[in-house]
Amino acid sequence: MPDTMLVVVFDTEPAAYDGAKALKDLHFNGEITLYGHAVISKSADGKVSIIDADDEGPIGAAFGSLVGGMVGLLAGPAGMAAGMLAGASGGMIRDLTVANFDDTFIDDVSSALAPGKWAVLADVFEGWQAPLDQEMTDAGGIVLRRSRIDVADAQAERRADALQAEWDATKAEAKQASDDTKAAVQAKLDALKDAMQNASDDAKAKWNAMEAEANARVAALEDQMAKASAESKAKFEKRVADIKADLAERGEKLSKAAKLAGEALA
Repeated sequence: MPDTMLVVVFDTEPAAYDGAKALKDLHFNGEITLYGHAVISKSADGKVSIIDADDEGPIGAAFGSLVGGMVGLLAGPAGMAAGMLAGASGGMIRDLTVANFDDTFIDDVSSALAPGKWAVLADVFEGWQAPLDQEMTDAGGIVLRRSRIDVADAQAERRADALQAEWDATKAEAKQASDDTKAAVQAKLDALKDAMQNASDDAKAKWNAMEAEANARVAALEDQMAKASAESKAKFEKRVADIKADLAERGEKLSKAAKLAGEALA
């Protein structure tokens, strides 16, 4: 089961903080793994604000982007700049692509988070949903969730394939170019070289951030595992293995883009 972006909407501020505490208790008891959480509010005039958020370490930085992006999207066009600022590195884009949050999910959250309401946003792993749903219902919350499925890795791979194909075709064209067209073909090669370098740099930066976040998630799970009963440790061990396998699979998709600059400069 993939990690989940959770949004729980409450009528009041105390209820929202009760919900946040319940999430922490579920984490402490090993029912979920809570990677990060934030409390947000929507004022009577529709302004969405981040009241409290985890923002430390690799997980905190990634979660901060998700929260900032969500705030910008929920606030609409007027809140987009604030969302970009709160969620550094284009959080709103990350919301819709990396986390695969579609318009339907954003619309559902926006409808539930009416003016005057509060919400807890959380990045969690759930072995099963019943314990969390029960706790949030008991606290007066409305639960909305969406699995975090990364699609940007495949996009990077496709971009690398397209750039490589265009580079190969343009190199072949350069060999046959006449004196009149050589300058234009060379300019195209130079532009492609820049594009390949940018794609390579983006892929390497994404890999570094992805690896740091995955290692932080493993550390959180291993901390839970150390405190878990013998019969509960197996589920944490499996989750750690799944994270490592996912990291390796995503690394393969990014490797083509990471190698592009070498191809261009060879």
